[in-house]
Amino acid sequence: MNQPFDFSPFDKHSKDEWIRKVTTELKGENPKDVLQWQHVKDLFVEPMYFAEDTNRSITHNIHGTRANDWVNLALIDCATASVKGDMESISDFCDGYQLDCRNESRVSAIVPRALESKDFIHFKNLDPALLNQLEVDITASHEGALGFGPLMTASKHSDAEADINRIFERKSTHFENFSIITIPGNEFVDQGASITQEIGIALALLAAYYELLGSMGLDPDTIVREIELSTSLGQDYFHEVAKLRAYRHLLSLVQESFGLGPFDTRINVSTSFRYKSTIEISNNLIRNTVEVLAATVGGCDTLCIQPLEKTAKSLRTALNVSNLLKEEAFMGRVMDPSGGSYYIENLTAIIAQKSWVFFQEIESLGGFLQARHSGWIDQQISQNRKWLIDRMNDNSINLINVNRYRKDSNIAHSDLFDLGIFRLAATYEREDRGEA
Repeated sequence: MNQPFDFSPFDKHSKDEWIRKVTTELKGENPKDVLQWQHVKDLFVEPMYFAEDTNRSITHNIHGTRANDWVNLALIDCATASVKGDMESISDFCDGYQLDCRNESRVSAIVPRALESKDFIHFKNLDPALLNQLEVDITASHEGALGFGPLMTASKHSDAEADINRIFERKSTHFENFSIITIPGNEFVDQGASITQEIGIALALLAAYYELLGSMGLDPDTIVREIELSTSLGQDYFHEVAKLRAYRHLLSLVQESFGLGPFDTRINVSTSFRYKSTIEISNNLIRNTVEVLAATVGGCDTLCIQPLEKTAKSLRTALNVSNLLKEEAFMGRVMDPSGGSYYIENLTAIIAQKSWVFFQEIESLGGFLQARHSGWIDQQISQNRKWLIDRMNDNSINLINVNRYRKDSNIAHSDLFDLGIFRLAATYEREDRGEA
């Protein structure tokens, strides 16, 4: 049954000749246009390939020899979570917690209980001042991320350096196995950045942190281990798989340029609110599944699925998506599942190339801080956000119950983005117009 197929009876044609012949058969229509699938702006891979197209891979076996396993995190909102209810009901179904610490009054009660039941904790929105007040019992088995981003709010390197030094003092005594800094790619996604913009900005921010930590006299291994990346994924499945692969490749290139590594930067992935419907909540379960599958195939290290509602049942349902893929589909046992795919490999190469160009453009402006404070980064994101909103309004992008087949047909089209895509961005748009 494994005998090779004999192609000798078939005529051999070059790619250009094949396209000309098929165009004739299609009465003048180019097959590239006929077969073209909806794609992300400026990221296009031809819908057919020949032998010469299979030699472009720059990322094959990007994960090396490690299994494609991931840490399954349950999202716990410290403001609303019940220790006896929410946390205990899902503790057997997750590997760790992502703790949203915006409500400082509840953090001191939630964190110790989280550390009692799980060894992996990923902090989100944790105030540096609150870190010093936490009374916690950390063991050698505990690890995770403190989730700080001092350069995101700093006006200059010296301000961020002071914050990092204060965090290091606390880390050395209680949080030894926790990374300090998180590159918040997910924030750029929520604001409306394209894939290449998100990666380019994240790389510029990473380079700024490498430069800052190096100037503080930290050794190379410490510099790399103190930083992790967070990103969120959307509905363009193949593009999101390729995005994670491109991230892995480019993160290693930035490391090499600073003489660091080799060491894998941990990539934390969460599902996004960017393409979710607030009209028909149940539809978001399918969207979460698409995003989670892309995260696992793309090779995330930790995964947090946003529950559809703030209830224990919704939190458990979110965890089940990841657990089914890991325990029943065995996705965690596969090494580089997308490696060798013509489409994924080429799409990864295109994303990597365009992201690197955007990163270099930021560097030419003086790096992340200067590009951000000049307003250039926000301007680039705003342009892409407007392009996406226009595509939603003209139905070039179709999302059920968001801009197509909505149950409430009385909702004005202008109110669309209060109900689905870019709820955060919609707020920015109203502010730009001077509205409340």
